[in-house]
Amino acid sequence: MIDVYTLIELSIWIILLYALYSVIRNFLRHSLRRWILLIIPLIAVGGFLLKQEVIAAEQSFQIPIIQLEAATVGNNEAVADTGFNLSWMQLYFIGFYIMAAFVVYKLIRLSFLFKGAERQNDLGIYLKTSPHKNSFSFFNRVHLTAGLDEVEREVVLEHEMHHVRKWHSLDLIVVEIYHALFWFNPIFFWVKRELLQVHEFEVDESMYKKHKASYLEVLLARTLDTASSQFLLTSQFYNKLTLAKRFKIMRTNRKHKNVLIMVIPAVAAVMTLVSWTTNNQNPGITDVSVSEIQNDTLYQEVDEMPEFKGGAEAMYEYIGSTVTYPEQAQKNGIEGTVYVQFVVEKNGNITQTKILRGVDQSIDAEALRIVQSMPAWKAGKKDGKAVKVKMTLPIAFKL
Repeated sequence: MIDVYTLIELSIWIILLYALYSVIRNFLRHSLRRWILLIIPLIAVGGFLLKQEVIAAEQSFQIPIIQLEAATVGNNEAVADTGFNLSWMQLYFIGFYIMAAFVVYKLIRLSFLFKGAERQNDLGIYLKTSPHKNSFSFFNRVHLTAGLDEVEREVVLEHEMHHVRKWHSLDLIVVEIYHALFWFNPIFFWVKRELLQVHEFEVDESMYKKHKASYLEVLLARTLDTASSQFLLTSQFYNKLTLAKRFKIMRTNRKHKNVLIMVIPAVAAVMTLVSWTTNNQNPGITDVSVSEIQNDTLYQEVDEMPEFKGGAEAMYEYIGSTVTYPEQAQKNGIEGTVYVQFVVEKNGNITQTKILRGVDQSIDAEALRIVQSMPAWKAGKKDGKAVKVKMTLPIAFKL
């Protein structure tokens, strides 16, 4: 289940990947820049899932995951509160619904704007001309500014047709969905602005190759006396903010270098950084199967595994009757599985307890308390003798 910490970690991935993109973008073709911007969130999700798989594969558990019943853990009378409380996840969904509603509002505005547009069968679009101060397109809907002369109209319409054929409007819808999902991440304001610019650079490149200076003249003439459209879901012909940059790019012969040699290790460095951050929060994970501690052999694999006296069912019953779901964690809707590592001594006592992978500080502390308070276990045996055994116990906290 997705929680606040997962969303925050994914946001960190997205910010780091966009920072990497910003470093290398001038070496990339416009089409490649466009696709990288669209898949950055997908790479972040993929990287996060891969990291989770690696962590799961590195850990070997001798006891099945304990799934505590919600009534046992989540219905504690100590957390009863008649006040108005919102969990972090509830706040997240409120923000998501607001952002989604804003996108729907913009789509409705566009539908009203293009009401009455005429079908152009030869072009496969719906065309509308009005005194609106900008020319723009949205999927197969094109709006042209009234008052264009014949040459300007031809150039502007051709420009917008490039946007239509390249499905730039779909890109903007996808990024709006990303922004709604990660509404708390400010990086998406930069991503959307960058994507709009890349769309214009991509179309300008094609138009300049065909029309040369005449295209620049139309672009300059129409931009100086117009303002930017407020329809953020549209591809805009006139854009004062990027005019100088667009001119510079069109007039420069850019040499696109192969930067894969640089990108691959950079992405690896980003993944390593996030991995270090996670591992540093849960130190002590090791793959060693047999180690020497205090001149006494510590085992992870034995002939007879240690056992809670009374068996697994008795252990589950003990945990269910001992656990107290932290009040603040319940209010914030925090749940998840805590992995507690411990050693069963030769006499069955539990020692050397620590958190391998946690969920929340309060929940981690409660899981640690449960294991530390356990009565002596039945010791593990190897070659018929009692030995010290290292074990890991997953405890699932569910609301």
